[in-house]
Amino acid sequence: MILGKIITAVAVGCGVILIAALALATSGPEWIDRGNFRNPATGDLCCGKYDCFEINGKFVRYDPVALAFHVDWRGRDQVVAEAEALPSKDEFYHLCQKPNGSIRCFFRPVQGA
Repeated sequence: MILGKIITAVAVGCGVILIAALALATSGPEWIDRGNFRNPATGDLCCGKYDCFEINGKFVRYDPVALAFHVDWRGRDQVVAEAEALPSKDEFYHLCQKPNGSIRCFFRPVQGA
């Protein structure tokens, strides 16, 4: 009986930790969630609560000839025109994805900010 209570307590604790970790991993920054940002090219709203992510800068390469960003997102090289890149409110890259995994909106850090 005591062993059963211990197992139940451990399972509940693990579940709480898992839910908290998923919430942190899937929600975008609040400034994106509240910003009502739109893709400059399509006019589509950028983000829902669970489709925006911070990206490590090592996965982003700027091509000055094409005036575009190449983003290695989940094994796919996706190209975002510089004119479509929105300014980030922090020093990080962020993207919001469509259900098919393609990029809906892309935020880049502003140099000199």
